[in-house]
Amino acid sequence: MNRSMDWNKINIFYRVAQAGSFTHAAQSMRVNQSSLSRQIIDLERTFNTRLFERKRRGVLLTKQGNELYRFAHKTFQEGERLRHFLTNKNYDLCGSLDIMVAKTWTSPWLIKTLEPFMRDYPEVNINIIEDDEPFDSNRFDVLIGPQEQAPYQCLQSYIRSFEVKLFSSKEYLAEHGTPQSIHDLKDHRLISNSANLSRVNDDYEGGLLKRQKKSMKSHYPPMIMSSAEGILCALRENMGIAFLREDQVEEAKDSLVEINLELDNPTKIPLYMNFPIHLLGVEKILKLRNYIKKPFSPNN
Repeated sequence: MNRSMDWNKINIFYRVAQAGSFTHAAQSMRVNQSSLSRQIIDLERTFNTRLFERKRRGVLLTKQGNELYRFAHKTFQEGERLRHFLTNKNYDLCGSLDIMVAKTWTSPWLIKTLEPFMRDYPEVNINIIEDDEPFDSNRFDVLIGPQEQAPYQCLQSYIRSFEVKLFSSKEYLAEHGTPQSIHDLKDHRLISNSANLSRVNDDYEGGLLKRQKKSMKSHYPPMIMSSAEGILCALRENMGIAFLREDQVEEAKDSLVEINLELDNPTKIPLYMNFPIHLLGVEKILKLRNYIKKPFSPNN
């Protein structure tokens, strides 16, 4: 944007776009509707493009108008954050906190952990995105996932390890029998998400299955799913046996049966919280880390 940008007119444009009509915007701003219309026309002349499609019952953003709206929205949000920063001595415990969570890890334990944090710090707005892409510190403040190596220029804090266990439904086991060893799994349909090429899922499911691959040629092809929710649904429908982390079945324990096999080395997945070095000392990051680790501390 150039130096001739008139922020007063952009604010008017922003308010009209939010209201959806000149009439409603004029009423909320307590100004003359024709004055607003003239300001928008001047702004469109400045950019040499139409920002609104005038309709009978209001206005719609054009493609160019939508881009300007997104820019204005982000700018005004940042302006509000800056105002809060300059006027509030507790500025560090407010604003947005963008958290990237590795896929399949937004499970009940995380939600339950965040609830007291949000209750104690209501001015912090938490945004959670599930993604397995490389961590981008320009987009996110925190990464929660099982990656044992911290991302570049990030600090890492161990949270805890989650054991991977076998689960099925009572009805399925009553019909097909309960496996007593890892070798018995060859007679059962395994429900898995290890085939989606996700490194995370391959670690905790594929690793165990690969070690037994030579002696486990299943009579049934595995069912492949990308989500824990889908696997839980398949288990409830008596469709087979699945490997799931203990946290993934927390809300479904009453309807599932844990199958205890004699494994020399049960598979455990460590979970870590990572954040960029330049955010060290930011109070809301440190508070979040404490809240996430608290349920698993020896005193709890």
